[in-house]
Amino acid sequence: LEMDVSDMLRQTPELGIVLPKAIPNTRLALVAVASVSRLHAVRAAAFRGQLFRGYWRNGVDLSDPGVLQRIAEASGVPPWVDLAHFESGRALAAWELDWKTEGLGGVPRAIRPDGQILWGAKDVPMVRAFFVAQ
Repeated sequence: LEMDVSDMLRQTPELGIVLPKAIPNTRLALVAVASVSRLHAVRAAAFRGQLFRGYWRNGVDLSDPGVLQRIAEASGVPPWVDLAHFESGRALAAWELDWKTEGLGGVPRAIRPDGQILWGAKDVPMVRAFFVAQ
């Protein structure tokens, strides 16, 4: 991870990411994203984006339920959305299967609201074009 982040910062220093102090257990964050996607889909992309920025720019602990709740609130997720909704486990299982079978690994990566994925940062024009095209 350290090498990937160093390479990316060398190529695209203005991206503004930091090497996280720890790699958290992201299961709670993934369940929270699945819950928001299921219960209030209109805020799901904003929530995912804030989680991404929180981790890669501020080094927040995505395994902390309090952190997830604060990010949800800051993303406009209504307080009635249960971030640990019992049905979200199905989505998580499907994502894990996709991760394993389709080779979706790659850190860091960004997913736009339209579903396009940026795998790492190859060069500044590519990164800019990815984020501007939103």
